[in-house]
Amino acid sequence: MDTKIYYKGDYKYRLHKKCQFYISIKPDELIAGVDRYVTLAPDGLMTFKRGYAWDGATGVRDTKTVLRASLGHDGLFQLFREGKLPRSLEHGANRLFRKHCIEDKMNRFRAWYMYVGLGKFAKSATLAKNVRKVMVAP
Repeated sequence: MDTKIYYKGDYKYRLHKKCQFYISIKPDELIAGVDRYVTLAPDGLMTFKRGYAWDGATGVRDTKTVLRASLGHDGLFQLFREGKLPRSLEHGANRLFRKHCIEDKMNRFRAWYMYVGLGKFAKSATLAKNVRKVMVAP
């Protein structure tokens, strides 16, 4: 019997129910993250299973107007890191973040400066070396 715990850190939020929404990124075939908590269908339907964890909007205050955008953005960046989506789609993911913020009633100026910040600081999050490592305790 293995009495150790295996975990990943740095998450703030965990979905209580499955969440789905359509995005403009449409792959040729169904794409699933390694853990299958996030999938993206050819029609653009992005699905997050109950229990999916993400860290919100990194570097800014989390509000209700940014949570869906941060969920979708984190899911797409997970697929980039895992090599499931080409990193060339990063700009499109950042535009979707801004679009979702505005749809969820964020002030347009705040959505714009968050979008600009993503363009400047988020690229490294698409790299495979930034996949969260499984840690073990004790």
